[in-house]
Amino acid sequence: MESVAVTAPTSEARPEPATPNLGAGAPSGLTRLVLIGLPAAGKSSVGTALAARLSWQHRDTDHWIEQQLGQPVGAIFADQGEDSFRDLETEALRQALTLSSAVISVGGGAVLRPENRQLLASQTVIWLDVSVTTATRRAGLTALRPLLLGDVRQRLTELETERRPLYDS
Repeated sequence: MESVAVTAPTSEARPEPATPNLGAGAPSGLTRLVLIGLPAAGKSSVGTALAARLSWQHRDTDHWIEQQLGQPVGAIFADQGEDSFRDLETEALRQALTLSSAVISVGGGAVLRPENRQLLASQTVIWLDVSVTTATRRAGLTALRPLLLGDVRQRLTELETERRPLYDS
């Protein structure tokens, strides 16, 4: 998987995620873009904005899983465990990669599974590389994200250390 890192501005004056500038449309031959990054990197927000700019559809794999099961991700983690959620995430990624003219936002942990990295290897992947400080501010102190329970900054630091080599590969 070759990823292009897009670094969000660190200025407090502009807290929104950075959106890659693709001009008036997608380059010829490009049929989908996949966004990866830490929780609260802005994958959903950037994905929505980028899809609108390209006149493409947007698929957020976490939201797709929530719609399919009728539960938020946090409840799925609590009821079924992380391994079951990761199975659902892999299936959601497989489904999303069948779409054309699509921007796909995947959960921050999708890169943990070798199978998912293999699926992403042939895709155009954009890594939304944000600082832990920015992600912490965006996630807030009452994160509804199951892997950020407790000390949000500490958990994001741990996740960033674990995942950065995978995002960068």
